[in-house]
Amino acid sequence: AEGIGGDIIVNTGSLTLADSQGTRFSTSVGNRAQGTGGNIEINADTVTINSGSLITQLSRDAEGQAGNIEIKANSLSLNSPNLKEDSRAATRSVIQTSVVRGAKGDGGNIDIETNSLSLTGIAFLVSALRREAQGNAGNITIDTNSLSLDQDSAIRSRTFEMSQGNAGAIEINANTVEINSGAKIESTTEGEGDAGSIEINASDSVLISGFSDLLLLRRIDRNEPDEVTEGGSSSLLTSVKEMASGQGGDITISTPDLKILDGGIISAEVEPRAQGQGGNIFINADQLEIGDGGQIIAAGLGIGNAGNINLNIADSIEIFGSDPTFSERFKAEIRTRDSEEIESIGRTTEQLGRLLFTQVGIGEESQISGIYANSESQGSGGIVNIQTGSLTLEDSGRITTETNAGEGGNITLEIDDTLSMRNNALISAEASNEASGGNVNIDADFII
Repeated sequence: AEGIGGDIIVNTGSLTLADSQGTRFSTSVGNRAQGTGGNIEINADTVTINSGSLITQLSRDAEGQAGNIEIKANSLSLNSPNLKEDSRAATRSVIQTSVVRGAKGDGGNIDIETNSLSLTGIAFLVSALRREAQGNAGNITIDTNSLSLDQDSAIRSRTFEMSQGNAGAIEINANTVEINSGAKIESTTEGEGDAGSIEINASDSVLISGFSDLLLLRRIDRNEPDEVTEGGSSSLLTSVKEMASGQGGDITISTPDLKILDGGIISAEVEPRAQGQGGNIFINADQLEIGDGGQIIAAGLGIGNAGNINLNIADSIEIFGSDPTFSERFKAEIRTRDSEEIESIGRTTEQLGRLLFTQVGIGEESQISGIYANSESQGSGGIVNIQTGSLTLEDSGRITTETNAGEGGNITLEIDDTLSMRNNALISAEASNEASGGNVNIDADFII
């Protein structure tokens, strides 16, 4: 079949999708068809999705373009139990555009305009290029006063293994952005293609804080994946995943006040056995606080160079403390699930947990607050450039670059007033094996 699909247009005061079986609005280009999928357009005062979904897709072996999703509302909320409470797929709340297995074409875009957007539990905004698909995942654009993500929820653009094409970009324009309890905003590639960029413009503040308990769920239902891993640090993340090839996406944040606390992370990485250049991190703010295990990471763990970290902080940067529970958190709970019951059967070892869960910070016993640009395989370390009014590192807070091969990353600090270091604080550019160490350049009026 060939053609253009019809649109779904909803104009209403209040729209609620709530059903234990999963209520759905969807448009698609059907299996082995050619054409353009219909759009989904919603105009409402309030939109609430409790165990429901809005989906556009280019179906299996189809060719063409998936439809777009556009929502204009005073408030939009997606609410579900988190995975530790209920692992049934029907309880999830999802807004998604995708190019599914074997299809050729591009995913639709997701555009949201709202005063308030909140996601809680198994709640996702997703653009995806799935296994063996060819094309590009759609972009996600959000304009809101308040954005809140909590309890493992996510805004996600991704490509799957054996796909060919790029992940979409994520752009968020808001007053406040809060990412808590293991929630994530991420763009990743698992196939041949690039991860998308993440850009956040917040006129008041951005908070990335906390983590969620790790869970290894072994599903024994027919037609379901054998294992699902969930949990980790609250994060902004771009990644070239294991065995993928492509470029990492850049992360750009502009806000007066940025806090990364309690194990939260900002990370641009190339994972082990992946190939590509790591994404860069750009932060423009008045104040930056990294504490109690918070981290900014540019990591090259595969074949390629780590990305660079560029901070332009007008007033002050404070880096302090650690999360002493870090190593224990890797002992993830293991559960099995069939159609009737979920049963806890113990916990993983720390070693297995470190292999399974990658969306966490870095560390040994503790997750130490800091800024890290590391290359641990075949590539050069990233560069750290910081311009700020004052810089304070205390209680083991650190800024480091490391490399095992190639050139070590430089650290350049341009400080208008004072650099203060106390209680085992560290600034270091290290090299091992036959790599060349980077330089540390500090320009400050006062060093304490």
